[in-house]
Amino acid sequence: MQQETQTQKYTTWQNTIYMLKKVWGWSKKDILISLLHIPPSVISPLILVVLSKILVDCLTGGVTPVQLITTVGIAILIYGACCWLDKFIGGRMMLINQQVRFHFKAEGFLKTLDTDYENIESLEGRLKRKRCEAFTQYENGSGGSNVLTMVIALCVNVCGIFTYTAILSTLSIWLVLFLLAMSAASFFVLRWNNFRIYRFDRNLMLIRHKIDYLTRTAQNFSAGKDIRLYHIVHCFRGLFGRLGNAYAALLRKGVRQETISDGLIAFFVLVRDSAAYAVLIAQVLRGRITPSDFVLYFGLVTGFSAWTLGLAKQVNELHLASLECNDYRAFLELPDQLRRKDGVPLPEAGKLPCGVTFDHVTFSYDGGGQPTLRDLSFRVRPGEKIALVGLNGAGKTTCMKLLCGLYRPEKGEIRINGRKSTDFNRDDYYHLFTAVFQDVNFLPVSIAQNVALCVEERIDYGRVEQCLAQAGLGERIARLPEGVRTLMDKQINENAADFSGGERQRLLLARALYKDAPVIILDEPTAALDPIAENEMYLQYSEMTKGRTSFYISHRLSSTRFCDRILFLEGGQIVEEGTHDALMAQKGKYYRLYELQSQYYKSNPEGGEQDV
Repeated sequence: MQQETQTQKYTTWQNTIYMLKKVWGWSKKDILISLLHIPPSVISPLILVVLSKILVDCLTGGVTPVQLITTVGIAILIYGACCWLDKFIGGRMMLINQQVRFHFKAEGFLKTLDTDYENIESLEGRLKRKRCEAFTQYENGSGGSNVLTMVIALCVNVCGIFTYTAILSTLSIWLVLFLLAMSAASFFVLRWNNFRIYRFDRNLMLIRHKIDYLTRTAQNFSAGKDIRLYHIVHCFRGLFGRLGNAYAALLRKGVRQETISDGLIAFFVLVRDSAAYAVLIAQVLRGRITPSDFVLYFGLVTGFSAWTLGLAKQVNELHLASLECNDYRAFLELPDQLRRKDGVPLPEAGKLPCGVTFDHVTFSYDGGGQPTLRDLSFRVRPGEKIALVGLNGAGKTTCMKLLCGLYRPEKGEIRINGRKSTDFNRDDYYHLFTAVFQDVNFLPVSIAQNVALCVEERIDYGRVEQCLAQAGLGERIARLPEGVRTLMDKQINENAADFSGGERQRLLLARALYKDAPVIILDEPTAALDPIAENEMYLQYSEMTKGRTSFYISHRLSSTRFCDRILFLEGGQIVEEGTHDALMAQKGKYYRLYELQSQYYKSNPEGGEQDV
């Protein structure tokens, strides 16, 4: 437990103030409305206690039926009004909680979209994001979405305790102190239980994450073919079974610990109430209080016990919410190193396309282990076409991520037209690049929006159609009922258009043409195509992006022969450099790999492909 508390950056008080400030900033009216929940919540149970005493006094005091009905009627009307107001405000607070939850969720969502790329790709960043998501969940009744309800409930319990203490102290201050001592014991049991719940939820989250992954994989159409053809259902069943057993074991442990804490609290409540009732009975027997007073104090002791236990629960709920809030804030406070507001101007249009220089760049993921790039240096002239080739893990994609500004070098620097890449404003800097990666991602919006990648009001539809025509999709899109306004992604939109792999690659080409950036990066976007189709696509990119600085990454060396220069990477370093013909003449590593790959495509004397 100590270890958990030592790792918390903010206290419960600090996090509660933080959450309330957020809610106040989103809607001051909601907090003011929630405060109206306090008076009826305190008054309504007190009315029932006082009404019981009044009834006993009336029945034993010889009052008339009219007086009895009048007294009871007034009390019931007040009680009914308090209950109605309590329910009305309570219902409004449920809506407020959902709105607060959405606002907290939106902040985490926007941080995910805007933070430096390395913050969401690193292991530390992914874990913090996962814990941040837990803060906005509603499963255990805590977290940021419920903060207003918890604070109002805490205020209700405090007001109830003060009200009942003022009345009970007229009977015995020692009785009040004893009740508070027993409630304090329950409080510490609940506090221990909260640390247990916090650790329990974290462990449960990890298992759920793995189960969700298996479930998504089993439901994936592509994976479904392999699962059936290779008879790996038993592997999935075994993994799912082991995770299910671990999940059940964790739940059983949680139930056992919950039973222990509930048992201890029940014991303290029994001792507290038994002692209090013994005192009341003794006072009646000694004639110090009347039977109606006994009924009053009996109800007050019961209510006081409920208030103190409720206070202990709310304080501990806030503490649990604070633990989760620390995780939430840890993600929001991930440092962003790239410039957001200032920075030098972009290269002027007359200086485009851009020249690129890597000057002794070293980089490793998560800041440790073996460097992915080692003292990498090269220079690219404006408008030059560069191919980055090499085996898996050579550092080709990492090199391009660094160029795009998604990562920062640990050592060395990257320069654009002689200026350090880190000197530019981040958003301005991104305008320099059109990058097409291997993972093809399209949004469930219109074709035009997927090409332009902006809100609909800013789309130049004429230019979209022109880019689609240049990419070879003009006739295909024109045949669609709604043309470029046709939606994509059939999983979301029932009437969406469906495109083949080659057509999706051409949509990416249209996207690149629409952005018209001075630097083009193609990171194996055509890996799913056959070698001939890939070569044709690369040549088409080359033809349509003349004059721009271009980088082509491919495992197939034959697809990049047209480039002005080829950089062969191995172990994060350039081991060979030159044109295709020059590298073939050297008969080095590039030559051997090219010859090895060419064996797969050489025709046999009968005109077919060789068997390999």
